[in-house]
Amino acid sequence: MYDKRYYKMNKERISIRDKKKRTKLCPDCKTNLIYKKSQRCGKCCNKSSRNYAWKGDNAGYKAIHIWIRKNKPKPEFCEECGIKPPTEVANISGKCKRDIKDYKWLCHKCHIVMDNIAEKSRLKQTIKLNIKKIKELRLHNKTYEEIGKEMGVSRNTIWRRLKK
Repeated sequence: MYDKRYYKMNKERISIRDKKKRTKLCPDCKTNLIYKKSQRCGKCCNKSSRNYAWKGDNAGYKAIHIWIRKNKPKPEFCEECGIKPPTEVANISGKCKRDIKDYKWLCHKCHIVMDNIAEKSRLKQTIKLNIKKIKELRLHNKTYEEIGKEMGVSRNTIWRRLKK
């Protein structure tokens, strides 16, 4: 912050404590530290494992995906199809771990295919809406609204299922 000319002109005014504070350097980037107590500058201290909030392998799903996005280089095209530019990071093994080799950069379509999202959503719908159960409840004189509340869907969905 102070340059050499300032020190030469104002030797008496500058306290020894002020000089010591300015001579301490960050061990990583060799910049002057502003505060006497800190060991590293703000830029170097907040890098990954040096941060006080670093959880390592115990980090959550979202935090690991953010870390992967920062550290895994993004290719020009999807790693699966090689046609579209990648937009999402997909986990290969299905286990959420901090390993760059366990993730791929994929386009949205390839990510859906890889995770079988379409099949999973179809299975959820068929499990929720068992038509035999709906017909059975209708025989007991229950309304579409009552059946819908019981199954966790709207009355229109129940009506459409029975219409088919």
